[in-house]
Amino acid sequence: MKEVSIDNLPEYLTMTEVSKLLNVHQNTLRNWDASGELKAVRMGVKRIRRYKKADILAFIKLLETDMEQK
Repeated sequence: MKEVSIDNLPEYLTMTEVSKLLNVHQNTLRNWDASGELKAVRMGVKRIRRYKKADILAFIKLLETDMEQK
């Protein structure tokens, strides 16, 4: 499988890409979406989840800030 690189991220990322990038299970992403912690954008007729690159980068920065404070 292909590694996900922050340098070459598309504007919208799939659940698989985000789960690899954040090293979490896809169900965790679903839970975060439901709780509002990391919202997904729903696209198309099937309402599939996509994540905005800017939201993911901001979430990573937030996680890093939280880790530094602990």
